[in-house]
Amino acid sequence: SYLLILTMSFSKLLRMSSEEFLYRSKTVIGRWHEEARFKLGLFAGDGISLSGVSVEEAESNQLWPCSSDYTSVAQKLCSKHPAYVGEIREAADGICNRQFILLGVPVHYTSEISWIADPLSRKDWPMRFHTGIKIFDGDREHGDVKYVWELNRHQFLTTLGKAYRLSGDDRYALAVVELMEHWIRANPYKVGVNWTSALEVAIRSLSWCQVLELIHDSSALDSDKRQIILRSLYQ
Repeated sequence: SYLLILTMSFSKLLRMSSEEFLYRSKTVIGRWHEEARFKLGLFAGDGISLSGVSVEEAESNQLWPCSSDYTSVAQKLCSKHPAYVGEIREAADGICNRQFILLGVPVHYTSEISWIADPLSRKDWPMRFHTGIKIFDGDREHGDVKYVWELNRHQFLTTLGKAYRLSGDDRYALAVVELMEHWIRANPYKVGVNWTSALEVAIRSLSWCQVLELIHDSSALDSDKRQIILRSLYQ
């Protein structure tokens, strides 16, 4: 069987163009280098210093976009589409109680959310450097990664942001910030299954930017919280 694998691998190499071979080689070497630095304790995490960045400076630099139309749009929705507003608030209340719909499946956490566990089987994925996690072998041992990623895309945060904007109730914005802070603490930079896919990182980042725009004027999002979240977005 090993001979067959080697033969197939060699045959695949022969079919590669020089450009593809160089690209794949560079990718593999880069991964080895990154993992070696992490194991040797040389992986700094690519942090940035945000000391002294105030709320006013952040908004003046348009780090958190804001819109003067929010109030008028919210008022129109509340007056003309009360059923829609009720649905948003009901969904947001469920999220505040750790109730989610993931790929059509209801999931309820009775305690702290485990961001690295398959929400259905509750099996944990390993907390190791992302290059060492085999995401395509997980169904047998760690559960289905697609449900883990669906939770960690954080698209439900936008529902909380909408509920805050429609109601003015700060508890929805507070729930957003608490969930984001908890995720940042539980998922160190490039450690764990939630850093293994650039696509998933991108979708999560878009969700964060959308909800931060919706809650930009909430007291829950103070200068310290902004720094924590911005640093994670930078990473």
